[in-house]
Amino acid sequence: MRMKTSGRYTGCLIGAVVLLLILTLPVQSGNVKVPDWVKGVPNAPVMKPPFEKELAAGEILRVKVENGKALKASGTGKIYRFKDGKPLVGVSPASPSGGTTYLYDSYIEADEYVIYSKGGGKIKLSHGDMLEASVVEGMELRLSLKPKDITVGRFVNIDKGESQFVYSFLKSDKDVSKAPLKFRTKTLNTQGNFERFSWEVGADFIAIKVTKGRLQVKVGQPFPKEL
Repeated sequence: MRMKTSGRYTGCLIGAVVLLLILTLPVQSGNVKVPDWVKGVPNAPVMKPPFEKELAAGEILRVKVENGKALKASGTGKIYRFKDGKPLVGVSPASPSGGTTYLYDSYIEADEYVIYSKGGGKIKLSHGDMLEASVVEGMELRLSLKPKDITVGRFVNIDKGESQFVYSFLKSDKDVSKAPLKFRTKTLNTQGNFERFSWEVGADFIAIKVTKGRLQVKVGQPFPKEL
């Protein structure tokens, strides 16, 4: 089965029919006190990258987390992950105020990013393309690569139990992975657990095989030569 995505990305899923699973992962706000500014989120405008904007004191913006998109953010506004209208992970910012941040969340983990600026400032956002798919046990996903660019992968366990996967880098059908197999075999023990990696390998393809459970896989080279 072949999957076509925008740009140069083409993924190949081998073994079974792709299950496009849209699962609700647990919100992690817990009993953490939610700041007053969060009440203004539902009425805040939804923006679509790329854009650059001056922020007034107390201004709030929203950006949807899109399937197969990574987000590059720079400026002085803080970015928070939200799902179902609630902040995730104890209302901790996904990015500090200032500098450049890269965000790779799957749309099943968070449904929007919320930008909040307490004292005003500036924010600049842009998207990068990635391949995103739900992959089940016995299936393999392959993605063609540009050898000189950095590859990023995010792997989320969407199974109720344990999930496991192994990744390899191929050049002319030869495995050119730098790490031994045991270090490229990863286990995610509970639903919602994730791993994120970045690699710089001179390879033609990355191959990701799920050997147990189900994973939401997001992989690509969204911001060439920047990371």
